[in-house]
Order: sequence, then structure tokens, then C-alpha cells
Amino acid sequence: MAKADHRTILTSSNSSNSSVVPLPASLLASVERAAAGALQADFVADPLLGPGLSVCNSYLSSAVKRHGGLIDAAICEALERSGEYLVLRQVEMPITDAAEALVATNTPEALAGLTATAHGPYRRVAFFDLIAIHLKTGAAKIIEIKRGGGITEVRKRRLIERDLRCARLQLPSFLRPRFDCEPRSFESWLLDYYGRSGFADGLTVTREGIDALFGVPVRDLVDAVTDRLRAEILREVPRLLTVAQNLLGAADDGSLQAHPFANPVKPKSARRLVCGDRIPAGAQARSSPQRPTVQ
Repeated sequence: MAKADHRTILTSSNSSNSSVVPLPASLLASVERAAAGALQADFVADPLLGPGLSVCNSYLSSAVKRHGGLIDAAICEALERSGEYLVLRQVEMPITDAAEALVATNTPEALAGLTATAHGPYRRVAFFDLIAIHLKTGAAKIIEIKRGGGITEVRKRRLIERDLRCARLQLPSFLRPRFDCEPRSFESWLLDYYGRSGFADGLTVTREGIDALFGVPVRDLVDAVTDRLRAEILREVPRLLTVAQNLLGAADDGSLQAHPFANPVKPKSARRLVCGDRIPAGAQARSSPQRPTVQ
């Protein structure tokens, strides 16, 4: 397979024909639960934003996080509805020592022709969003899905990449006991839907390449879910902005003086010692604790 185009275009999904894709009842219910859950999420008022803007910020941040789970669900739903794939969701796979050794001692290119056992000694268990097996070609793909749009922390990114490479090696051994017919080819992919997460090019497919990866329409259903969630958000935001505006006005006229962020308690400044002052016994030890040494 040619290397996937991982360039990112962060545009509104309204530019596609996603609006004409009907949402299954299960996905529609998931969107409504996500929107309601984001509104009900607990939040702590930020000292900089104040209570009103903190409500808006908390709601929008929570909705964005929940959007990632909806992307996952929509991809699985699209593959299942196509009738061409067997889909295993939320797969748990021990990463064996044998697979770890191969990944540690070979380049990604050299790993292409290798396999490893999915059984035996292991040190950790990895969780993947799905395995998709094409019913006609026998191609099996193990997938981790990220919403994208921002860089993933380096250590976390490297662990995910290593797990995906190990999982690809283990996939034949992992699937063999579960199916009468052994799949014919094995791949591992990171679906970085909006891109910019920073994963290796050879492992990454974004929104623009997802349909080509599976050979069936997937993106339109994901974007239809996104459009529906956006509509739920836009329905709620004006009310939250009105609440925020009212609270900002209350802060200006002094009616929020009792709010804990209106008059924060300032810590008492320590008295500076001058030459000739007597240092109380034990004070130096308390003011300069010994820093632990990292082993």
C-alpha cells in the first residue's frame, strides 16, 4: 500500500455530503448522551476566567473530549454497516517479550516480513480500538484511533507506536484460535483523524485517507456524527454565553464580592532576616528541606 497522505485540512465537515447520511439510532443516542454529559460535567471555576467563562470553557472542552469516542464509534459502525468487515471492538492484547525483542532489534521496514507469538511471557497489556477483518480478502487491520488536531506527548506516542508494531507481529497468532480461516494479511494503523498528533508517517492515516484504507465509505458517517454534535453544542452555547455575560456584569457592579476568586486570600510574606537576627532553632532545616535523589 502506498504511504498514506497524512496532511491535515482542518475544515468544517459541512463541505462534504455528510449532511445527507442518516445516523443510526445507536449513534444518534450516543451523540445526545455526549452533549448532555458535557453539560453536566463538574467544573472548577478558574481564577483567570471566573465562574461564567469557566462554565463555557468546561462545556466545550468536555464536548471535544467526548467527540473522540464518537469518532471511534462511527468508524466501527460504518465498517459493520458495509457488510464487508468483521469488526472486533476494544481489543485487549498482551504484548509478548518475543514481539518486543523483534521490534527492538529491527527497523520498521525489516519487520514487514516477520511475525511473533501472541502467547507466552509478557510485561504489559495493550488496548486497541478495533480489529477489522475483510471478509473476502482476509486482510486484517489492528487500529488505534485518535481524534487528532494537536500533538501527542512524546513518551505516550512512542509507546503507542511500539505497541502497534508489536501487535501487527502478533496478529496472526492472536486471531488464529478465534477463527476457522486464518486472515491472509496483517496491518497496524494509527487513525489520526484530524492529523497533527505527530505519529510516524508509515503508521498514520488521517481523515483524507480513511476511505481508501478500508475500501468502503467511512468518513461521511463520521462527519455526520460531527455535524450532529456541533448542532447540539451550538444550541447550548448562546445560553451559556448569556450566563457568562450576566456573571461578568455582576462582577463589575461588585455583587460577586463574596465569590472566593473575587478576594483571594493573600499568603503572608515571610519576614526577611537581617544580620544580627537570631535564627530560631530548627528554622533553617524547615526552610531548606533536602531534595530527594532520583535513582
